[in-house]
Amino acid sequence: MRRAATAAGATIVNSVFHCFSPTGVTGVVVVEESHLCIHTWPEVGYAALDFYTCGDCLPEKSRDLVFEGLRAETVETLDVARGARDGNGRSIVPRGHQLQTRGELQKVPGAKTDAAQ
Repeated sequence: MRRAATAAGATIVNSVFHCFSPTGVTGVVVVEESHLCIHTWPEVGYAALDFYTCGDCLPEKSRDLVFEGLRAETVETLDVARGARDGNGRSIVPRGHQLQTRGELQKVPGAKTDAAQ
């Protein structure tokens, strides 16, 4: 996660990780641009990650590095642009729900974006 933060161009402030017995980890990397978190459930082959960044960070670089490190076969992502608003306070950047399998990005049928609502 620290390498992932660095790959995104974030400035690390601190990090803390807790390993569970017999397996699993929860951790957070605090960066000047916000934070990166991970929660794992190895017994069911699942990990949840949150990458909240601002400024010139490239969170997709950290995401890809972690996915590769976890050897993820299926990845579900939700990208949310923070702070981009129109004059009425509505988000101007469409958000969508995507499913990535073996490197191919696909739109999930029925997923709505802000622009469609």
